[in-house]
Amino acid sequence: MNAPAVSQSAATERAAAESPRRVGFIIPSSNRRFEPEAAAFLPAGVVPHIARARMTGPWKDAPEAVLARILDAARCLADARCELLFMHCTAHSTEHGPRGELDLLDAMRDATGVRSVATGLAIHAAFAALGVRNIAIVTPYDPATTDEEVRYFESCGFSVTHVRAYDLAGTDAFCSTPPKFWREAMADNHKHFAGSDAVLLSCANIRCLEALDSIEAAAGRPLITSNQAGLWYAARAVGVEEALPQFGCLSQRPMAAA
Repeated sequence: MNAPAVSQSAATERAAAESPRRVGFIIPSSNRRFEPEAAAFLPAGVVPHIARARMTGPWKDAPEAVLARILDAARCLADARCELLFMHCTAHSTEHGPRGELDLLDAMRDATGVRSVATGLAIHAAFAALGVRNIAIVTPYDPATTDEEVRYFESCGFSVTHVRAYDLAGTDAFCSTPPKFWREAMADNHKHFAGSDAVLLSCANIRCLEALDSIEAAAGRPLITSNQAGLWYAARAVGVEEALPQFGCLSQRPMAAA
């Protein structure tokens, strides 16, 4: 009874081996959501390689120490011949503003010779593809981390019309909270979204991508999530042009310049 599944898996592996497009993602060591989602939601032929760095929660350290860990992870992914490197952590990406994010990407490229991107830039590109300027932001973070994200997107030229920080109890709560929570959060905040063109549901370690359509329906407008934007960006950046229905409002969208 298992033969068809094994056959399909083998065929997928052969297709990837014949025409591999390898994307290397660096994620915080505590992230448990992104890796299975990358494997499940990237289109066939795009192979995710994952490296972890201790950088958040108890492992948050001086910027130079964190940068050293990120660059070591980037070098490991470059060894695997990844054609794109992706620093995937929304809070880290936005913490030091757009300039800080670009400095990080410059350091990754200098260390590896591989083109590099980060989550903030991918979300920015998703909004650009949708023609969005006014956004609401919903996060699982504490208010201080959420405020950093607001400042980042305002510095990028977006108008932030509504903000809600749910202040969940750290990474274990982030990744274990069910999609129903975020669907209800969209419904609870719906009346505050009136001035927004889209909603950002931030964080690469929350469980929402599997229920993206219903969460977006509850928001009543285009919804962008960190993992949706990151995986969509990665697929488009390595040349995938077909529709990507797993990515909701971004399904038909090509990548526009951010």
